[in-house]
Amino acid sequence: MAIGAVPAFASGSGGGGGGGFSGGSGASASRITEAQRLERRGKSQVRKRITCKKCSYNGKLNQQSAPEVAKAVRAGEFKLTDKNRNAVLFYLRQRYGV
Repeated sequence: MAIGAVPAFASGSGGGGGGGFSGGSGASASRITEAQRLERRGKSQVRKRITCKKCSYNGKLNQQSAPEVAKAVRAGEFKLTDKNRNAVLFYLRQRYGV
């Protein structure tokens, strides 16, 4: 029985890469940093709450208007949780330098 199992094990689909147990570059390459996650959340919230079709900054968010938007976000003019407010401010800082 052991002889029958050896060829099946040796010819498995895992190949030389260790199959699903590698955990090396493949797993870490798909991870994103906390900064990337925060920026993505901020960008998403900007689209949903600040530049949506019915929003006041639709088509108006740019380098010149970004400081005004950041000020409005800090003042609580948009319905954002603290977590989302921080993400939006982080995104604006990364994207527009405000």
